[in-house]
Amino acid sequence: MTYICCSMENQVIKHTNSLKKLQMEPLLPYLEMIDTEIKATPFPNKSLYEPMEYILGLGGKRIRPIFTLLGAELAGIPAKDAVNQAVAVELFHNFSLMHDDIMDRSDIRRGSPTVHKKWDEPTAILSGDAMMVMAYQCLIKNSFDATTNLIKVFSKMAIEVCEGQMDDMSFENQTPSKDQYIEMIRQKTAVLIGASLQIGFLVGKDDSEAADRLYRAGVNWGLAFQIKDDYLDLYGDEKIGKKIGGDILANKKTLLYIVTREKASAEDLKTLDYWYNTNTIKQTQVSESEKINAVRGLFDKYNAAEESLTLAKLYFKKGNNLFNELVLPREPRKTILKLAEMLVERDF
Repeated sequence: MTYICCSMENQVIKHTNSLKKLQMEPLLPYLEMIDTEIKATPFPNKSLYEPMEYILGLGGKRIRPIFTLLGAELAGIPAKDAVNQAVAVELFHNFSLMHDDIMDRSDIRRGSPTVHKKWDEPTAILSGDAMMVMAYQCLIKNSFDATTNLIKVFSKMAIEVCEGQMDDMSFENQTPSKDQYIEMIRQKTAVLIGASLQIGFLVGKDDSEAADRLYRAGVNWGLAFQIKDDYLDLYGDEKIGKKIGGDILANKKTLLYIVTREKASAEDLKTLDYWYNTNTIKQTQVSESEKINAVRGLFDKYNAAEESLTLAKLYFKKGNNLFNELVLPREPRKTILKLAEMLVERDF
């Protein structure tokens, strides 16, 4: 458990400070509960499992499993009764990151080398596959009468995440519309946040109508989260653990790109296409920073950041409206709304 025990302690300190900065101290017990359960997970002493320990030990914000624990409290049961399902959500999330990093050719994850860089691609693929199987094992542990519903929700979410990633990869060869982009991030990112909340609730209560509304609220919050994440990739701080401008260097067609392309003049379109040519850096003497600054200049010219943040806030409000239609316990309700607000107000 070397990776988890050593690096997770530093990550917990980092996240504790971040939560305090955002006045989210009520989430600390949930974060500690999740991290304690992850550290207690028995990983065999085999090379297949080292990358799992490594990526889990890098920390992460734990937003999804926290939603699962809060969902359980909304259903009237203690958060600890859904901790296995919360870990399942986090295992699945990290499995998807392992594979995404290979496809996106990413070198850095949470400020450290990605799994396929620290080991190799076959190891990252196999370790990720095993991690997904372990996620299902955790999902059904102590789930009792909820097992069938949990498997249905989890499997539907997993398929959609794969569909979203496939669409994301296909955008390398085409320019998506704004609607196509939103559908892609709905599947790739938002459905996992929605399902996390839904799963926790279903552990404690067999109420499919309420669970579905929670899911839809979570999906809207997830859309807001991803749009803000794309914004932070360029306008954030490298201290968040991601390389600033990484999406531009990878020629990712985010909402910033799509908004700019819709508004740009013919001349600026040519400039944008030039910089998004895969071989621009290879064929010229320009540096990565030159490419990032040139594209950011175009984004700024057409107010792409402002429009993106406005849309993020719109989805945040849609999620709140769906959530507020439900009659739910006051304390977890208040905490969930605060967590959802953090998704669009955060700077990390």
